Amino acid sequence: MYFRPVTVFVIPAPSILSVDAETDSVCYNTGTTITATATPGAIIYWWTSPVGGTKIDSGNVHVTGNLTLPTTYYVQATYLGGCQNLQGMVAVPVSVIPLPAVTLTTDKDNNTAFPNEAITFTASPSGYSNYEFFVNGNSVQSG
Repeated sequence: MYFRPVTVFVIPAPSILSVDAETDSVCYNTGTTITATATPGAIIYWWTSPVGGTKIDSGNVHVTGNLTLPTTYYVQATYLGGCQNLQGMVAVPVSVIPLPAVTLTTDKDNNTAFPNEAITFTASPSGYSNYEFFVNGNSVQSG
Protein backbone atom coordinates (compact mmCIF):
# COMPACT_ATOMS: atom_id res chain seq x y z
CA MET A 1 0.00 0.00 0.00
CA TYR A 2 1.29 3.39 -0.96
CA PHE A 3 0.46 6.56 0.94
CA ARG A 4 0.71 9.80 -0.86
CA PRO A 5 1.88 12.70 1.34
CA VAL A 6 -0.64 15.43 1.79
CA THR A 7 0.33 19.00 2.55
CA VAL A 8 -2.03 20.80 4.89
CA PHE A 9 -1.90 24.55 5.13
CA VAL A 10 -3.14 26.01 8.36
CA ILE A 11 -4.50 29.49 7.99
CA PRO A 12 -4.10 31.48 11.18
CA ALA A 13 -7.39 32.71 12.57
CA PRO A 14 -8.14 36.40 12.08
CA SER A 15 -8.00 38.78 15.01
CA ILE A 16 -9.69 41.98 16.02
CA LEU A 17 -6.68 44.26 16.42
CA SER A 18 -8.39 47.36 17.79
CA VAL A 19 -11.80 48.87 18.47
CA ASP A 20 -12.29 52.58 18.95
CA ALA A 21 -15.52 54.50 19.55
CA GLU A 22 -15.80 58.16 18.63
CA THR A 23 -17.17 58.41 22.16
CA ASP A 24 -18.16 55.60 24.51
CA SER A 25 -20.73 57.74 26.30
CA VAL A 26 -23.37 59.64 24.30
CA CYS A 27 -26.05 62.14 25.20
CA TYR A 28 -29.61 60.81 25.23
CA ASN A 29 -30.98 60.25 21.70
CA THR A 30 -27.62 60.72 19.94
CA GLY A 31 -25.23 58.18 18.46
CA THR A 32 -21.60 57.48 17.87
CA THR A 33 -19.31 55.89 15.31
CA ILE A 34 -17.32 52.76 16.19
CA THR A 35 -14.28 51.72 14.17
CA ALA A 36 -12.63 48.30 14.29
CA THR A 37 -9.50 46.99 12.64
CA ALA A 38 -8.76 43.34 12.03
CA THR A 39 -6.10 41.10 10.55
CA PRO A 40 -5.60 41.99 6.86
CA GLY A 41 -8.05 40.10 4.65
CA ALA A 42 -10.62 39.60 7.39
CA ILE A 43 -14.20 40.81 7.15
CA ILE A 44 -15.57 42.60 10.18
CA TYR A 45 -19.13 41.89 11.32
CA TRP A 46 -21.16 43.76 13.95
CA TRP A 47 -23.67 41.89 16.14
CA THR A 48 -26.33 42.68 18.77
CA SER A 49 -25.30 39.81 21.06
CA PRO A 50 -22.29 37.50 21.39
CA VAL A 51 -24.50 34.39 21.10
CA GLY A 52 -27.64 34.14 19.00
CA GLY A 53 -27.57 37.82 18.13
CA THR A 54 -28.47 39.57 14.91
CA LYS A 55 -25.82 40.67 12.43
CA ILE A 56 -26.42 44.42 12.06
CA ASP A 57 -23.51 45.61 9.95
CA SER A 58 -20.28 44.68 8.21
CA GLY A 59 -17.13 46.64 7.53
CA ASN A 60 -14.66 48.56 9.64
CA VAL A 61 -17.12 51.30 10.66
CA HIS A 62 -20.46 51.01 12.43
CA VAL A 63 -22.70 54.04 13.05
CA THR A 64 -24.93 53.29 16.02
CA GLY A 65 -27.90 55.51 15.29
CA ASN A 66 -29.59 57.43 18.10
CA LEU A 67 -29.48 55.66 21.47
CA THR A 68 -31.81 56.07 24.43
CA LEU A 69 -30.49 53.12 26.46
CA PRO A 70 -26.98 51.82 27.11
CA THR A 71 -26.12 49.38 24.31
CA THR A 72 -23.32 46.89 23.80
CA TYR A 73 -22.24 46.02 20.27
CA TYR A 74 -20.16 42.96 19.42
CA VAL A 75 -17.53 42.84 16.69
CA GLN A 76 -16.14 39.73 15.01
CA ALA A 77 -13.47 39.08 12.37
CA THR A 78 -14.03 36.33 9.79
CA TYR A 79 -12.13 35.12 6.73
CA LEU A 80 -14.08 34.29 3.59
CA GLY A 81 -13.44 30.59 4.23
CA GLY A 82 -15.32 30.84 7.51
CA CYS A 83 -12.44 31.00 9.99
CA GLN A 84 -13.38 33.30 12.85
CA ASN A 85 -11.34 35.14 15.42
CA LEU A 86 -10.43 32.92 18.36
CA GLN A 87 -10.88 35.59 21.02
CA GLY A 88 -14.64 35.48 20.42
CA MET A 89 -16.70 38.55 19.77
CA VAL A 90 -15.28 41.73 21.22
CA ALA A 91 -17.77 43.76 23.27
CA VAL A 92 -18.08 47.49 22.64
CA PRO A 93 -20.28 49.11 25.31
CA VAL A 94 -21.80 52.54 24.69
CA SER A 95 -23.39 54.27 27.67
CA VAL A 96 -26.14 56.88 27.43
CA ILE A 97 -26.15 59.99 29.57
CA PRO A 98 -29.75 60.31 30.76
CA LEU A 99 -31.76 63.46 30.36
CA PRO A 100 -31.70 65.56 33.52
CA ALA A 101 -34.80 65.59 35.68
CA VAL A 102 -35.72 69.23 36.22
CA THR A 103 -38.55 70.66 38.29
CA LEU A 104 -40.04 74.02 37.40
CA THR A 105 -41.70 76.15 40.09
CA THR A 106 -43.10 79.68 40.15
CA ASP A 107 -43.47 82.45 42.68
CA LYS A 108 -47.28 82.44 42.23
CA ASP A 109 -49.90 80.40 44.06
CA ASN A 110 -51.22 77.65 41.80
CA ASN A 111 -48.82 78.89 39.10
CA THR A 112 -51.36 81.52 38.12
CA ALA A 113 -50.47 84.99 36.85
CA PHE A 114 -52.94 87.72 35.98
CA PRO A 115 -52.70 89.78 32.78
CA ASN A 116 -49.66 92.09 32.76
CA GLU A 117 -48.34 90.50 35.96
CA ALA A 118 -44.79 89.17 36.03
CA ILE A 119 -44.15 85.58 37.02
CA THR A 120 -40.79 84.13 38.00
CA PHE A 121 -39.90 80.56 37.12
CA THR A 122 -37.21 78.65 38.99
CA ALA A 123 -35.66 75.48 37.61
CA SER A 124 -34.14 73.02 40.04
CA PRO A 125 -31.80 71.44 40.71
CA SER A 126 -29.39 74.25 40.09
CA GLY A 127 -25.95 73.63 38.72
CA TYR A 128 -26.66 72.68 35.12
CA SER A 129 -24.72 74.71 32.58
CA ASN A 130 -27.82 75.73 30.64
CA TYR A 131 -31.60 75.83 31.00
CA GLU A 132 -33.93 76.39 28.07
CA PHE A 133 -37.58 77.37 28.52
CA PHE A 134 -40.27 76.57 25.94
CA VAL A 135 -43.80 77.89 25.42
CA ASN A 136 -45.95 75.78 23.10
CA GLY A 137 -42.84 74.04 21.79
CA ASN A 138 -40.97 77.27 21.00
CA SER A 139 -37.82 78.29 22.84
CA VAL A 140 -38.41 81.55 24.65
CA GLN A 141 -35.38 81.78 26.94
CA SER A 142 -32.04 80.05 27.26
CA GLY A 143 -29.18 80.60 29.58
